[in-house]
Amino acid sequence: MVRSDAVREDLVPAGTHLPLLPARGRFDPGTPSIALNRAFYRLRPLSWREARFLCIIIAILAMSLADLSMTLIHATSIGMQEENPIARLLMRHGGICSICIWKGGTVAIGVFILWRVRRFRCAEVGAWVCFAILAALCFHWASYNAQISGLTSEVLSLEEAHPAGDWFVMHPDSPR
Repeated sequence: MVRSDAVREDLVPAGTHLPLLPARGRFDPGTPSIALNRAFYRLRPLSWREARFLCIIIAILAMSLADLSMTLIHATSIGMQEENPIARLLMRHGGICSICIWKGGTVAIGVFILWRVRRFRCAEVGAWVCFAILAALCFHWASYNAQISGLTSEVLSLEEAHPAGDWFVMHPDSPR
C-alpha cells in the first residue's frame, strides 16, 4: 500500500481561497490556516480494534468512578475498612479531596499509558486485565452493599470499640 501525503481535493471545500501547503512541508506558523496541514488528515474513522479498545477504556473509567463513589459513600456515612495502604493513609490524614485526586490521578495515568501503547497487542491484554479486576471489584461492592444493611449493629459496635483501629469514618465537615 502506498501512502500519499498530497492534499486531497475532495476534502477541501470548493471556493476556498486559502493557500495550499506543500505536500511534504512542515507546519509553518506564518501560514494563514492550519486546517490544510498534514495533521488534519490524521483524523480518520477508528478501526474495529481501536473502537473495542476505546470501549474498554471507557468501561475502566466508569468502573473506577463507581469504585471512588462507593468508597466515599461508605467512608463518609457508616465507615469502612480500606485494604489499600496508600488509600488508607490518605483517607485518614488527607481527607476527601486527597483521596479523589490520588485515585483519579492513578486511573488517569494508567489509562493514558494504555491509550498511548494501544497499537500493541500487550496493551489490549493489559486493558482487559484492568477491566476484569475492576469488574471483580464492582461485584465485590455489589455483594458488600447487599450484606451491609444486615450488619448495622455490628458496624456501630466496631466503630465504638476500636476508634483508632482499621475501621474508620471520614467526616467531611471536620477540618484537616
